[in-house]
Amino acid sequence: MIEKYVKIILIYSGLLLLACSSRDQTDRSVLVRIGDRYITSDEFISRSSYTIRPEWCRNDNYVHKKITLNSLIAEKLLALEAGNNTLIDDDPEIQAYLKGRKEQELRQLYYQRVAVDKVNLNDQLFKTALENSERTYQVDLIPIGDDRIATQIAEDLHQNKITFTDIKDGIIKAGGSVQELELKFDSPLEDPVYKALFHSDNIQKGQIIGPIKLDEHSHTLIRINGWTRRPVITEKDKQQRLNDIKEKEISVAAMDIYVDRIRNLMRGKKIDFNKETLIKLVEAVAPVYFKAQEKSKTKMQKKFWQMGDDSQINLDDVADQVDEIINQTLFVIDGQSWTVAQFEQELKVHPLVFRNPKMSKRQFGEQFRLAIADMIRDRYITADAYEQGYDREKKLKQRYAVWADNLKAEYMRQQILKEAGSENAFDLAAVQNILDPFIQKLYIKYSDQIEINIDLFETIELSDIDVFVVQENVPFPVYVPNFPRLTTYNRLDYGKMMKVE
Repeated sequence: MIEKYVKIILIYSGLLLLACSSRDQTDRSVLVRIGDRYITSDEFISRSSYTIRPEWCRNDNYVHKKITLNSLIAEKLLALEAGNNTLIDDDPEIQAYLKGRKEQELRQLYYQRVAVDKVNLNDQLFKTALENSERTYQVDLIPIGDDRIATQIAEDLHQNKITFTDIKDGIIKAGGSVQELELKFDSPLEDPVYKALFHSDNIQKGQIIGPIKLDEHSHTLIRINGWTRRPVITEKDKQQRLNDIKEKEISVAAMDIYVDRIRNLMRGKKIDFNKETLIKLVEAVAPVYFKAQEKSKTKMQKKFWQMGDDSQINLDDVADQVDEIINQTLFVIDGQSWTVAQFEQELKVHPLVFRNPKMSKRQFGEQFRLAIADMIRDRYITADAYEQGYDREKKLKQRYAVWADNLKAEYMRQQILKEAGSENAFDLAAVQNILDPFIQKLYIKYSDQIEINIDLFETIELSDIDVFVVQENVPFPVYVPNFPRLTTYNRLDYGKMMKVE
């Protein structure tokens, strides 16, 4: 079973571009050129390491590394063969998907440029965080969802009208629970919690912190029960800790800059929902959502709710309920009315992302409304990113090309196998008997256009540990396309060596 050997890593979307902030890095890391297309070393590593390679090139030896490279080159060659006369170019659904992919990458690049690149670390905070990073805090944590309750608790604690123990006992008596946690600097902490614990140089045992506001409708109350200190000993570990804290501090500082930027961008903008239409739409789609949740990994769930990479809310699936409101106004923003039909079209470019996908049925309406608000916010971010010209950067264009070429190559692969009468598109025999001969002809046909940086190729090491990388809180969570199952060819006897100055 795949679960036995696949490791799933969640990467927060805002951090994905941290390693590639240099605008001219693409030119220096080109591994293969094929006409006007190219494969960078980063692309080679991500395509071979962040998704599952087939069994014939899964290991970390040199032969499998050559098959991996040949497979990615073959994908580009099939995309070239497909040209611009494929269903991929004419299908509005696919074009909307690619546009959505591009704009998701654009927003991530926007975060890099307007926030990460602007960070100037506070030396004192950095020093304090580095010292406190040796601590593992033992805490009691109480989540608070209501703003009014959080405000009242803060006042009562300040005036000594109530204690943390009173709150804790009351919650437990009512059948609830209080989280008892150990928190380290690299625990998955909300930024406000990280700041409270690691930016303070005078935390006391027994101290009550908060309620700390996490977002619009979420707070947390913390009691420090104590901590243990584990000093970093070796020089290697000290350097690693220094790098880890620097990365964390950049992330936290960048998010503060980004939040301010988005707040200014959205200032004065308000979404006014047509309550009647919204309620009807919620009533139509909510049953489908919870039915999909009950049937794990079904086609419906993949299509609707971000569980797979083709996840989109398609109102055609609830057409009977939606038809009567399809032309009604769902909301108004900036004087522009959005009908249900317009909302449906936008979903093809930006599927909804729920802040709390494990919501109860009672919470669905509110979460649906918030997801729409987040979608509209992303439209304004995208527009600003276009206005700043970030869509013209090479890094973005290359990431878009990866998805577009993958779809064209997959279309060509299906056509080749269909014409050959193959019923099993993923069978090894089909690859060896049908695809291998076809691909090898392409190596010969395009040989004079293919340049390979062998020296750079030799420096790259692959892992034999299967990893599948997804991003959190984005419309399209899968980070890279599926690995192309196109060839088992293990020789680099075509093309020419790239000349590197």
